[in-house]
Amino acid sequence: MNTINIGNSSPPIQQKFYQKSWFIYLCMFFLPPVGIILMWIYNKKSSTKFKGILTLIALIWFALMLNSRGANSLNNNNTTSTDSEISNVLLSKQVQTVDVMNGLGDTVIGQRAYIEVTNNELASLTLDQFQEFSNTVVKNFDGNYFSIIATDSGKAIFFPGSDITIIQYGTVDDNGMLSEVIGYILLQDDGSYTYELKSEN
Repeated sequence: MNTINIGNSSPPIQQKFYQKSWFIYLCMFFLPPVGIILMWIYNKKSSTKFKGILTLIALIWFALMLNSRGANSLNNNNTTSTDSEISNVLLSKQVQTVDVMNGLGDTVIGQRAYIEVTNNELASLTLDQFQEFSNTVVKNFDGNYFSIIATDSGKAIFFPGSDITIIQYGTVDDNGMLSEVIGYILLQDDGSYTYELKSEN
């Protein structure tokens, strides 16, 4: 009589977790490249055609995931840039341009540009904000002069020739020209600015 010798029978082969279908399909969704490899190695039951179709679907899904991450990264960079610009009060102001006339007032000889701020905004400017505005806005304006005018006090920062190296601070007239120089804002070799009062001599 034949009997089954339980003691000598080999135990059933236990699958590792990464060989199981549920894990492979999870990987196909969350980590498509890993899921594809595991499916082709360990999924012996499915046909080649079925695995080929799943591979194609997983690759398309993976491409969509990468595209979505790239778009989110670009949006985050744009948001950061926009936040930085808004934090600088000078960059939030609209640049206005006006023709510059000759002494007789009958011929246009160039253009000037200016922005309007309050005296409090002008007084609370940081060095970084001033440097950023000078290098990104004033430096790129090809005109006769540029002014940052505090409309409630008549004080202004004046860039002659739209140059950012020797800048004047004082009182402006109706044409945005300095009628009185109070001091000078000077660009240093390291890119920073220093302020000096006009000498009385």
